[in-house]
Amino acid sequence: MTGAPIPSGADGVEKIEVISVPGDGTVMLQSPVKPGQFITPRGIEARAGEVMVRAGERITPAVAAVLASFGYSRPVVSCRPKVTVLSTGSELVEVGLKPGPSQIRNSNTYSLAGYAAAAGCEVVSSGIVHDDFDATCSAITEALASSDVVILSGGVSMGDYDLVKPALLELGAEILVEKVAMHPGKPTVFAMIGQKPIFGLPGNPVSVAVSFHVLARPALLKMQGAGENHLPRFAAYAGGPVKGAPPRRSHQPGRLIIRDGRAEVVPLKWSGSSDLVAFMQADVLIVVPEDCQGYNAGDIVEAISLIDFKL
Repeated sequence: MTGAPIPSGADGVEKIEVISVPGDGTVMLQSPVKPGQFITPRGIEARAGEVMVRAGERITPAVAAVLASFGYSRPVVSCRPKVTVLSTGSELVEVGLKPGPSQIRNSNTYSLAGYAAAAGCEVVSSGIVHDDFDATCSAITEALASSDVVILSGGVSMGDYDLVKPALLELGAEILVEKVAMHPGKPTVFAMIGQKPIFGLPGNPVSVAVSFHVLARPALLKMQGAGENHLPRFAAYAGGPVKGAPPRRSHQPGRLIIRDGRAEVVPLKWSGSSDLVAFMQADVLIVVPEDCQGYNAGDIVEAISLIDFKL
């Protein structure tokens, strides 16, 4: 087929791989160029006056690209809350040390610091607080001086060495929540000293993770003015039996799979709220209401996604 030169003023574009250049100053086409071909009209992305990014929207890379495209180089944003993470317990040792017979390595500091950072916060300090009343009071006082939020793990139950609540009372805190009807995470504490919130989460690693995602994370996002504070919830089929824990609401770690074209959440085998290895594999929490003994495989259940898909 012989081509034809591009007509003057043609309102279209042709792909270079389907043209030829004879060398005499002309470009040969294999077919006519249609008006508007391969041209993106001005304003096709949005209409004039249409809101592109609403208040409370997190600035993901995709949102940043939209802001840049429309010329917003300095959008108004919220401040990132400064968070101090404290792990309590004389049984804790740092990661690089070998635990003794009655000791464990400190893992909660790292999970909580990561969760807080993923929620948009700035972790300004962290560390281990031994089971000593004065040391606990001092650690909380120092944390309040340098941060907007304090998150502690451990020391919130009923034992002789659970000193977080007594220390908070000594410091004049208003304790708003002492226990929560959830599993795991029952001994969660929430208090205020002045305008600064303090979360006292249980010490077991899975309890820490569940309590943070269900209770602390929404509060941290709310402090930043986020429009959506909670993790996504969805309905799916149970991929196996799920036990409840009445009279508490249960959150069972699980995995989301697609089987035969339908979404299933498969409960993970775990040995309790200390089983951080099992929780590492979870991408959902399967919710069992406080008045339910559990579910059978194939039942419709509610699940909370632990994966943030907004990239």
